[in-house]
Amino acid sequence: PNDYSGQWKDVFMQYAEVLGKTETAEQVMGRYYDRTQAFQQQMGTRAAETNVSIVRVYPTHINFYLRDSFCGTVVADAGLSRPASQDFTASEAKNLFNNQIQYEISREKIPDADGDALFLWTFGHRDDIAQDAKSAKEALKADPSWSTLSAAQQDRVYEVPGEYWIGDGPMAANLIIDDLFKYLIEEN
Repeated sequence: PNDYSGQWKDVFMQYAEVLGKTETAEQVMGRYYDRTQAFQQQMGTRAAETNVSIVRVYPTHINFYLRDSFCGTVVADAGLSRPASQDFTASEAKNLFNNQIQYEISREKIPDADGDALFLWTFGHRDDIAQDAKSAKEALKADPSWSTLSAAQQDRVYEVPGEYWIGDGPMAANLIIDDLFKYLIEEN
């Protein structure tokens, strides 16, 4: 059974098998892996040395997305590293946080959000919640500890759409790869 978003590739291939589209699905995944390889080639040695922090802001709290989250697997496929605060497998995270893909941090833990690049989005499935999350994000960025983050100091905090960073499947994964190219290669 698939019980967390990092298993998206297995789910995709299972659906393809059921629909008799395994060959097509393999081509789609082949193109995805070609793109992750192209990204790694363009990054060169910087890829493994780049710690990518993934942070989601809710109206009342902040969460880190971990290695086996959907976006975490894409970042890993791109050859990028994760900060120690987010470098947990699904089983480790389940034991530590009772959640395989993310965990909530307190304001005192904001320094743990640091990375060479920080990808950030807000939560909100309704307008009022989305607005509260945007306000919480502005409060986070105004917090004195935020300005101590090297990603913030170096202007390497990138706001991305949560719609596909928490997505699943190859279309969403390719949109994340687009963001990695845009922010880590084209803008540097």
